[in-house]
Amino acid sequence: MIKNKSEDNKKSVRLEKENRALKEKIQKLERLAYFDSLTRLIYTQNGFEHELAKQMHVFPRWSYLFIDLDDFGEINKRFGHLGADKLLKRVIVLTLRSLQQHKPFPFIMYRPYGGDEIGVMLFGSDEREAVETAENIRKAIDTDHILKRRRVTVSIGVSEVVFGATHERRASKREFTALRRHADVALSESKNKGKNRVCRWSDIDPATLRIRF
Repeated sequence: MIKNKSEDNKKSVRLEKENRALKEKIQKLERLAYFDSLTRLIYTQNGFEHELAKQMHVFPRWSYLFIDLDDFGEINKRFGHLGADKLLKRVIVLTLRSLQQHKPFPFIMYRPYGGDEIGVMLFGSDEREAVETAENIRKAIDTDHILKRRRVTVSIGVSEVVFGATHERRASKREFTALRRHADVALSESKNKGKNRVCRWSDIDPATLRIRF
């Protein structure tokens, strides 16, 4: 009888260890799926969507920043993948630091395509504040002198959507898609105007939209 109890206790301890190990493995896999593999500091597309679902019905106003390294293809060729990855890590750290220093609103930062483009969702921020935030990021990167032999800059597109004065008006995934698309068009505008600048969707001439969409 005593022997059976001892065996049961051992079995219980073993099962507890196995369950703990399985739980840790699941948590590790979730982190791998949700956090960008390059830095583990920002989200992947999956992680972004998971976090966005938590905030979707909380804030009546959103702004979106679409950030892209200028001439990244050329940098990649010149410094190789390892050098380009090191550069991108530094840009991500500088962007995060700028957001944390200057942004009083909640935000989600992620790499939507796993490349050099970075997306930032600002909750509760209007377009003016979003542009100011974007300028702080742009200046932080431009003045950091990441590479000794080459200037590193980013272009940023900004868009905004307002759902109303109350929380009765809830955001939809379709509206977020439009918000991101508008920021993407604004990003293209900043590239076309010479790079290393911030452009906002509201400043784009509607006469050009037929061509862009």
